[in-house]
This record gives sequence, C-alpha cells and structure tokens, in this order.
Amino acid sequence: MNLFRNLWRPMDRPPNSSSIPVAHDGSTGTVPDRSSGSPQSQSPNPTQPRSSNHQRAVVSPYSPHSTQGPFQTRMFVSENFMLGAGVVIIQPSSGKVVVVQDGDRWFLPKGRKDLGESIEHAALREAYEESGYRCEFLPLYHWTNAPVESRLAYGQRHAEPLYVVMTSYLGRRNRPPGEYLTFWYVCQIGPDAVRELGTGMPDEAGYVSHLVTPEIAHQLLSEIERTVLAVAFNEWLRSVEVDENVRATDTQQRGERQE
Repeated sequence: MNLFRNLWRPMDRPPNSSSIPVAHDGSTGTVPDRSSGSPQSQSPNPTQPRSSNHQRAVVSPYSPHSTQGPFQTRMFVSENFMLGAGVVIIQPSSGKVVVVQDGDRWFLPKGRKDLGESIEHAALREAYEESGYRCEFLPLYHWTNAPVESRLAYGQRHAEPLYVVMTSYLGRRNRPPGEYLTFWYVCQIGPDAVRELGTGMPDEAGYVSHLVTPEIAHQLLSEIERTVLAVAFNEWLRSVEVDENVRATDTQQRGERQE
C-alpha cells in the first residue's frame, strides 16, 4: 500500500516535474510524484461541507483534469447519442487495478447500457462481462454536484460517477453519427477475488483480464483511460488517507479525555 501511496497525489494538488504523465484535456499532463519531497499545498478536507457556487466570491476554474470550458450549449436528439458506463476496478488489499486485454489492445471495462437499464447497473454488468470479476462500487470522498438531503451528508463517501467522457462517433448503415457519453465509476474487488471465465458476449470471448500495478496499467492504456485511472487511483488514496487521519484524531481525542 505504501508503495502506491508514494507514487500518486490527490488530483487537487499542482503538478511538478517528477511525475507520472497522464492526459488532462487531450494533451500530455502530469500527476505529481508524492515521493518528490516538494512543498505540498493543503488539500481540501472532504469531511467539511463545501460551499455552493453562489456563496463563493470567485467562481472556481475548471479542474485541470477536465477539458477546459465553458462551452456553448449543445443538444442531441436520441438518434444522435449513446449512453455507456466504464469502470476502474481497484483491489484495495494489493493496490492493483484490473485491465482487460484483447490481442494487442488494452482497456478498462466499459460499454453501452441496455434498454431500460440504469447507468449504475450497466457499470457493474460491463465490469463483470469484460473482466470476469464480480465487483461492487468503491465509495470515495471525491467531489460531486449531486444534491444531498441534508448538510450532514457532505463529507461522506459516495459512489457517484467520477468522470464523464464524450466521444464523437461516425455513422454506420443503420445508425447516424452522434456523441457517446461514458460515465466512469470506481469499483473494488476483495483480496480473494477469482476471475470467472465465459462471462462476456460472443465477440468478447477472447478478452483476458489482468491485475496489474497502476504503473503498468498506465503504460498499456489509451491516453484518455490513463487519465481516468490516475484520477480514480488518486481519489482512492486520498479517501484512505482521510479515514486514517480521522481515526488518528479520534484516538488522540479519546486519549486526551482519559487524561
């Protein structure tokens, strides 16, 4: 665990030269190396409520991990868009991630949602079909704009999408061109997880999944999926760190009360 903690930094900290390259907005960007020893800015505490935009004096810029906006509103009727889900599968016990191989092509599990299927169910189904692993969502502290019932819900782990990627696709014989929106989730498998065989569709029979370190996955994946993986791994490490800090604070406070 400490090995991977030293290799990745939370996504809200500025990059430096000793970092693993990832793409932020179509170009080559960086995720800083936590072992560099360079000064670190203080990360926002996810256990504290975040103020809404109308409460801020200055509107925050787009994250460096997003394509930079703002954008003009664009509209697509149903024949010109597809909805899908992708999954970053992390094994917390080993710090490894799941990548899928199809010949010389390497990728993260993803695919279109079925008719009447929720995006969340599609994510778990695609993860199982393409990787052979039965996974579950891995709640994290990452930022979400989803409304909550009360302010007490701020600062809690959640499993909302971490990324949305929109990709244009060309038309085919019976399908006009359009935009493919992929919602990316973070999932987990246990230390004793076993890959099942024959879980995919007929055209996915040759898929083979591998548990690898994030460094190896970075070398194998496409530029976009490298970015998704890096941010997901960052947020997992940050969530682990937050929980450890909370436990340490609680232990310290109990000790002080006993004194």
